[in-house]
Amino acid sequence: EQAALRPIKNANTIWQLVQHCVGWRENVLRKLQGDFFKSPEDNYLSNPTDMSPKAWSELLNRLKKTETDWENYLENLNDETLNMGYAPSKNEWTNYEVIQGILHHDNYHFGQISMLKKLVT
Repeated sequence: EQAALRPIKNANTIWQLVQHCVGWRENVLRKLQGDFFKSPEDNYLSNPTDMSPKAWSELLNRLKKTETDWENYLENLNDETLNMGYAPSKNEWTNYEVIQGILHHDNYHFGQISMLKKLVT
């Protein structure tokens, strides 16, 4: 229930922010592994249609899975791949820079989640 609350008008909910982070973790990892696709226009921030406890649990399981998937990817990453250009950016950034970007992205949004949690408890 708390994750779906909107304590700040026009701001994202905790649920939306977790969904957004999960979406981008999956998105970037797939692209690093050579999958090419267009990112969704809603930026993974749409309002969830199912806000049941089961749906929240499934989202948290996806979050845990992305953590494991990223750990496995990074454990097997070599320096050559790390320094290669990130193809979806037309090599404007290296894979290393994109990985650092997803870490910063998570930290930013998890900070937002921490603040929202204080407002809903």
